[in-house]
Amino acid sequence: MVEIQKRMRILFAVFVCIVIFLMGSMFRNFDSIVSSFVMTFILFIGFAILWTMMSKQLTRLYRERIIRVALEETFDHFVYEPEQGFSKQTIYDTNLFPKGNTYTSSDLVRLQLNGNTIEIADVKIEDVTTDDNGTHVSTYFTGKWMMMKSKKPIESKLYIIDRDNRNSRPKGWLFKGKELEKVSMESIAFNKQFTVYASNPHDAFYVLTPQVIQGVINLDDHNLSVYQDKDKTHVAASGSKPFVNVTIFSNLDEINERNRVKQQFETILEFIKFYGIESEGES
Repeated sequence: MVEIQKRMRILFAVFVCIVIFLMGSMFRNFDSIVSSFVMTFILFIGFAILWTMMSKQLTRLYRERIIRVALEETFDHFVYEPEQGFSKQTIYDTNLFPKGNTYTSSDLVRLQLNGNTIEIADVKIEDVTTDDNGTHVSTYFTGKWMMMKSKKPIESKLYIIDRDNRNSRPKGWLFKGKELEKVSMESIAFNKQFTVYASNPHDAFYVLTPQVIQGVINLDDHNLSVYQDKDKTHVAASGSKPFVNVTIFSNLDEINERNRVKQQFETILEFIKFYGIESEGES
Protein backbone atom coordinates (compact mmCIF):
# COMPACT_ATOMS: atom_id res chain seq x y z
CA MET A 1 0.00 0.00 0.00
CA VAL A 2 2.83 2.41 0.80
CA GLU A 3 4.26 1.78 -2.67
CA ILE A 4 0.92 2.67 -4.27
CA GLN A 5 0.80 5.87 -2.23
CA LYS A 6 4.29 6.78 -3.49
CA ARG A 7 3.31 6.13 -7.12
CA MET A 8 0.18 8.26 -6.72
CA ARG A 9 2.22 11.12 -5.25
CA ILE A 10 4.65 10.93 -8.15
CA LEU A 11 1.78 10.83 -10.65
CA PHE A 12 0.19 13.87 -9.03
CA ALA A 13 3.47 15.82 -9.00
CA VAL A 14 4.20 14.99 -12.67
CA PHE A 15 0.68 15.99 -13.68
CA VAL A 16 0.95 19.35 -11.91
CA CYS A 17 4.37 20.06 -13.45
CA ILE A 18 3.18 19.26 -16.97
CA VAL A 19 0.06 21.40 -16.58
CA ILE A 20 2.17 24.34 -15.34
CA PHE A 21 4.52 23.89 -18.31
CA LEU A 22 1.65 23.81 -20.81
CA MET A 23 -0.01 26.84 -19.23
CA GLY A 24 3.29 28.70 -19.45
CA SER A 25 3.60 27.77 -23.13
CA MET A 26 0.14 29.16 -23.78
CA PHE A 27 1.06 32.57 -22.35
CA ARG A 28 4.41 32.69 -24.15
CA ASN A 29 3.00 31.76 -27.53
CA PHE A 30 -0.63 32.58 -28.21
CA ASP A 31 -0.51 30.59 -31.46
CA SER A 32 -0.18 27.40 -29.42
CA ILE A 33 -3.20 28.03 -27.19
CA VAL A 34 -5.44 25.54 -28.98
CA SER A 35 -2.84 22.79 -29.16
CA SER A 36 -1.83 23.32 -25.52
CA PHE A 37 -5.46 23.23 -24.43
CA VAL A 38 -6.05 19.97 -26.32
CA MET A 39 -2.91 18.41 -24.84
CA THR A 40 -3.97 19.50 -21.34
CA PHE A 41 -7.42 17.99 -21.83
CA ILE A 42 -5.99 14.67 -23.07
CA LEU A 43 -3.50 14.67 -20.21
CA PHE A 44 -6.29 15.29 -17.71
CA ILE A 45 -8.34 12.36 -19.05
CA GLY A 46 -5.33 10.04 -18.84
CA PHE A 47 -4.51 11.27 -15.35
CA ALA A 48 -8.10 10.74 -14.19
CA ILE A 49 -8.15 7.17 -15.50
CA LEU A 50 -4.83 6.25 -13.88
CA TRP A 51 -5.76 7.99 -10.63
CA THR A 52 -9.08 6.15 -10.40
CA MET A 53 -7.42 2.79 -11.04
CA MET A 54 -4.74 3.37 -8.42
CA SER A 55 -7.25 4.72 -5.87
CA LYS A 56 -9.40 1.62 -6.25
CA GLN A 57 -6.35 -0.60 -5.85
CA LEU A 58 -5.30 1.28 -2.69
CA THR A 59 -8.81 1.00 -1.21
CA ARG A 60 -9.05 -2.70 -2.07
CA LEU A 61 -5.70 -3.47 -0.41
CA TYR A 62 -6.63 -1.38 2.64
CA ARG A 63 -9.84 -3.34 3.07
CA GLU A 64 -8.10 -6.69 2.75
CA ARG A 65 -4.92 -6.00 4.73
CA ILE A 66 -6.32 -3.68 7.39
CA ILE A 67 -10.05 -4.17 7.92
CA ARG A 68 -10.36 -7.87 7.14
CA VAL A 69 -7.23 -8.79 9.10
CA ALA A 70 -8.43 -6.71 12.08
CA LEU A 71 -11.74 -8.59 11.96
CA GLU A 72 -9.98 -11.95 11.77
CA GLU A 73 -7.87 -11.07 14.82
CA THR A 74 -10.92 -9.94 16.82
CA PHE A 75 -13.88 -12.19 15.93
CA ASP A 76 -14.39 -15.89 15.26
CA HIS A 77 -17.48 -15.43 13.08
CA PHE A 78 -18.04 -12.49 10.76
CA VAL A 79 -19.03 -11.56 7.22
CA TYR A 80 -17.40 -8.53 5.61
CA GLU A 81 -18.97 -7.04 2.46
CA PRO A 82 -16.99 -3.93 1.48
CA GLU A 83 -19.31 -2.82 -1.32
CA GLN A 84 -22.51 -3.32 0.67
CA GLY A 85 -24.18 -1.13 3.28
CA PHE A 86 -27.54 -0.30 4.84
CA SER A 87 -30.34 0.73 2.53
CA LYS A 88 -31.30 4.39 2.52
CA GLN A 89 -34.88 3.62 3.47
CA THR A 90 -33.83 1.55 6.48
CA ILE A 91 -31.82 4.45 7.89
CA TYR A 92 -34.32 7.17 6.98
CA ASP A 93 -37.19 5.25 8.57
CA THR A 94 -35.57 5.68 11.99
CA ASN A 95 -35.96 9.47 11.78
CA LEU A 96 -32.78 9.82 13.81
CA PHE A 97 -31.43 12.36 11.32
CA PRO A 98 -32.87 14.50 8.50
CA LYS A 99 -33.20 12.98 5.05
CA GLY A 100 -30.57 14.47 2.78
CA ASN A 101 -30.50 14.24 -1.00
CA THR A 102 -27.19 12.36 -0.95
CA TYR A 103 -26.76 9.04 0.86
CA THR A 104 -23.92 6.51 0.92
CA SER A 105 -23.26 3.39 2.97
CA SER A 106 -20.47 0.84 2.65
CA ASP A 107 -18.21 -1.65 4.44
CA LEU A 108 -20.99 -3.73 5.95
CA VAL A 109 -19.87 -6.10 8.73
CA ARG A 110 -22.06 -8.84 10.19
CA LEU A 111 -20.97 -10.33 13.50
CA GLN A 112 -22.34 -13.37 15.30
CA LEU A 113 -22.39 -12.72 19.05
CA ASN A 114 -24.30 -14.86 21.55
CA GLY A 115 -26.20 -16.44 18.70
CA ASN A 116 -27.40 -13.11 17.31
CA THR A 117 -26.42 -10.97 14.35
CA ILE A 118 -24.91 -7.52 14.80
CA GLU A 119 -24.63 -5.36 11.68
CA ILE A 120 -22.27 -2.39 11.36
CA ALA A 121 -21.60 -0.13 8.38
CA ASP A 122 -20.34 3.32 7.46
CA VAL A 123 -23.13 5.79 6.69
CA LYS A 124 -23.07 9.35 5.35
CA ILE A 125 -26.12 11.60 4.90
CA GLU A 126 -25.66 14.95 3.17
CA ASP A 127 -27.77 17.63 1.53
CA VAL A 128 -26.10 19.14 -1.52
CA THR A 129 -27.50 22.32 -3.08
CA THR A 130 -26.24 24.62 -5.81
CA ASP A 131 -26.95 28.30 -6.34
CA ASP A 132 -25.28 31.33 -7.89
CA ASN A 133 -22.70 31.31 -5.11
CA GLY A 134 -21.63 27.72 -5.77
CA THR A 135 -22.24 24.32 -4.23
CA HIS A 136 -23.16 23.97 -0.57
CA VAL A 137 -22.91 20.74 1.40
CA SER A 138 -24.71 20.20 4.70
CA THR A 139 -23.61 17.02 6.47
CA TYR A 140 -26.43 15.61 8.59
CA PHE A 141 -24.60 12.46 9.65
CA THR A 142 -21.32 10.73 9.03
CA GLY A 143 -20.04 7.82 11.08
CA LYS A 144 -20.79 4.26 12.14
CA TRP A 145 -24.30 2.81 12.19
CA MET A 146 -25.11 -0.38 14.09
CA MET A 147 -28.22 -2.56 14.20
CA MET A 148 -28.88 -5.24 16.79
CA LYS A 149 -31.65 -7.12 18.55
CA SER A 150 -32.29 -5.95 22.11
CA LYS A 151 -33.02 -8.36 24.94
CA LYS A 152 -35.61 -5.87 26.23
CA PRO A 153 -38.25 -5.50 23.51
CA ILE A 154 -40.75 -2.68 23.88
CA GLU A 155 -44.04 -1.84 22.20
CA SER A 156 -43.27 1.85 21.68
CA LYS A 157 -40.51 3.89 20.07
CA LEU A 158 -37.58 5.10 22.14
CA TYR A 159 -34.98 7.73 21.25
CA ILE A 160 -31.79 8.48 23.19
CA ILE A 161 -30.20 11.52 21.57
CA ASP A 162 -26.75 12.86 22.33
CA ARG A 163 -27.11 16.64 22.65
CA ASP A 164 -23.95 17.09 20.55
CA ASN A 165 -25.84 15.61 17.58
CA ARG A 166 -27.52 18.89 16.71
CA ASN A 167 -29.00 17.52 13.49
CA SER A 168 -31.08 15.02 15.46
CA ARG A 169 -33.96 16.86 17.08
CA PRO A 170 -36.88 14.67 18.15
CA LYS A 171 -40.04 16.54 18.99
CA GLY A 172 -38.91 19.23 16.55
CA TRP A 173 -39.72 19.59 12.87
CA LEU A 174 -38.13 16.22 12.14
CA PHE A 175 -40.65 14.46 14.39
CA LYS A 176 -43.63 16.69 13.69
CA GLY A 177 -46.89 14.84 14.19
CA LYS A 178 -45.29 11.96 16.09
CA GLU A 179 -46.53 11.07 19.57
CA LEU A 180 -43.33 11.38 21.54
CA GLU A 181 -42.86 12.55 25.09
CA LYS A 182 -39.66 13.94 26.52
CA VAL A 183 -38.56 11.82 29.47
CA SER A 184 -36.20 12.94 32.24
CA MET A 185 -34.17 10.20 33.84
CA GLU A 186 -32.96 10.10 37.43
CA SER A 187 -29.33 10.78 36.50
CA ILE A 188 -28.50 14.50 36.32
CA ALA A 189 -25.28 13.79 34.41
CA PHE A 190 -27.20 11.73 31.86
CA ASN A 191 -29.89 14.38 31.38
CA LYS A 192 -27.23 17.03 30.75
CA GLN A 193 -25.76 15.12 27.83
CA PHE A 194 -28.69 13.12 26.47
CA THR A 195 -32.32 13.75 25.63
CA VAL A 196 -34.79 10.88 25.83
CA TYR A 197 -38.06 10.68 23.92
CA ALA A 198 -40.55 7.83 24.02
CA SER A 199 -44.09 7.20 22.89
CA ASN A 200 -44.50 5.38 26.22
CA PRO A 201 -42.38 6.85 29.06
CA HIS A 202 -42.59 3.59 31.03
CA ASP A 203 -40.56 1.90 28.29
CA ALA A 204 -37.77 4.45 28.74
CA PHE A 205 -37.39 3.51 32.42
CA TYR A 206 -37.68 -0.18 31.54
CA VAL A 207 -34.80 -0.04 29.06
CA LEU A 208 -32.64 2.63 30.68
CA THR A 209 -31.67 0.97 33.93
CA PRO A 210 -29.01 2.63 36.11
CA GLN A 211 -26.41 0.26 34.62
CA VAL A 212 -27.37 1.19 31.05
CA ILE A 213 -27.41 4.90 31.86
CA GLN A 214 -23.92 4.71 33.36
CA GLY A 215 -22.69 2.76 30.35
CA VAL A 216 -24.03 5.38 27.94
CA ILE A 217 -22.41 8.15 30.00
CA ASN A 218 -19.06 6.33 29.88
CA LEU A 219 -19.24 6.27 26.07
CA ASP A 220 -20.32 9.89 25.81
CA ASP A 221 -17.25 10.95 23.80
CA HIS A 222 -18.41 8.70 20.94
CA ASN A 223 -21.54 10.80 20.28
CA LEU A 224 -23.95 7.89 20.41
CA SER A 225 -27.63 8.24 19.59
CA VAL A 226 -30.02 5.30 19.90
CA TYR A 227 -33.37 4.40 18.39
CA GLN A 228 -35.32 1.33 19.52
CA ASP A 229 -38.53 0.05 17.95
CA LYS A 230 -39.80 -3.17 19.56
CA ASP A 231 -36.68 -5.37 19.69
CA LYS A 232 -34.78 -3.68 16.85
CA THR A 233 -32.13 -1.23 18.04
CA HIS A 234 -30.21 1.28 15.92
CA VAL A 235 -27.06 2.95 17.24
CA ALA A 236 -25.52 5.92 15.41
CA ALA A 237 -21.97 6.96 16.33
CA SER A 238 -21.69 10.42 14.82
CA GLY A 239 -18.30 11.66 13.71
CA SER A 240 -16.45 8.34 13.95
CA LYS A 241 -13.87 7.78 11.23
CA PRO A 242 -14.83 5.51 8.32
CA PHE A 243 -13.37 2.02 8.14
CA VAL A 244 -11.41 3.01 5.02
CA ASN A 245 -9.33 5.95 6.22
CA VAL A 246 -6.43 6.40 3.82
CA THR A 247 -5.22 9.07 1.39
CA ILE A 248 -2.09 9.39 -0.71
CA PHE A 249 -0.62 11.79 1.85
CA SER A 250 -1.49 9.85 5.02
CA ASN A 251 1.35 8.24 6.97
CA LEU A 252 0.21 4.65 6.61
CA ASP A 253 1.25 2.22 9.34
CA GLU A 254 -0.58 -1.07 8.93
CA ILE A 255 -0.30 -2.11 12.58
CA ASN A 256 -1.60 1.24 13.82
CA GLU A 257 -4.42 1.18 11.30
CA ARG A 258 -5.50 -2.31 12.36
CA ASN A 259 -5.45 -1.20 15.99
CA ARG A 260 -7.64 1.78 15.07
CA VAL A 261 -10.20 -0.52 13.45
CA LYS A 262 -10.06 -2.89 16.43
CA GLN A 263 -10.69 0.03 18.78
CA GLN A 264 -13.85 0.88 16.85
CA PHE A 265 -15.13 -2.64 17.36
CA GLU A 266 -14.15 -2.58 21.03
CA THR A 267 -16.41 0.45 21.47
CA ILE A 268 -19.24 -1.44 19.80
CA LEU A 269 -18.70 -4.45 22.03
CA GLU A 270 -18.67 -2.21 25.10
CA PHE A 271 -22.03 -0.74 24.11
CA ILE A 272 -23.50 -4.18 23.53
CA LYS A 273 -22.20 -5.31 26.91
CA PHE A 274 -24.27 -2.82 28.88
CA TYR A 275 -27.20 -2.19 26.52
CA GLY A 276 -27.62 -5.87 25.92
CA ILE A 277 -28.50 -8.15 23.06
CA GLU A 278 -30.65 -11.20 23.25
CA SER A 279 -28.35 -14.01 24.34
CA GLU A 280 -28.67 -17.43 22.83
CA GLY A 281 -31.44 -19.33 24.56
CA GLU A 282 -33.20 -16.21 25.86
CA SER A 283 -36.53 -14.99 24.60
